[in-house]
Amino acid sequence: MGTIRWRSVLEVMTNLAIVAFLSYYFCLMWNTHHARAAGPLAGNAEPTGNLSNTANLSHLGMQLRGNAEGRLLLVAMSPTCIYCREDLPVFKHLVEMSRRDGEFGVVFATPKEAPDAMELLSQNAVGPSLVHRVSFTQYGIHRVPLVAVVEPSGAISHVWTGLINGQKEQDIIRAVSTLR
Repeated sequence: MGTIRWRSVLEVMTNLAIVAFLSYYFCLMWNTHHARAAGPLAGNAEPTGNLSNTANLSHLGMQLRGNAEGRLLLVAMSPTCIYCREDLPVFKHLVEMSRRDGEFGVVFATPKEAPDAMELLSQNAVGPSLVHRVSFTQYGIHRVPLVAVVEPSGAISHVWTGLINGQKEQDIIRAVSTLR
């Protein structure tokens, strides 16, 4: 009898350990993919000026600028990115401000592999003339959404990556408005 009882206790403890491990694993996966933890891939939109790809972003900004003068907001986004989709109202607001005030321009860069990006942005009041399909790899864009302020000289003065919300949107507007 004693051996059978210990065997049952051991089986129960093993099952509990498996359940605990799986619970930990699924919580970790949930946080990795769905939580708003701080970090550049998880929604931290702190401005930074020391990204290694600012030269590439500057080149892309100048290439997409066309005949536009003044400051330019370069927005890199992908239609498959959940943060980009959540940021669509912010992007729409920035485009409306640009059209209304004329202080700055806005252009969108989407991956060449994403033909539905044009449709998604058109549904959100972004005209097709503002959307350009580019190779993110070529320009060193590894995180989206990405918002960069391109000065008239072509220099990148501010870059934000990740989810743009509330205060971050105000920081972008302030950065664009203060560049003279």
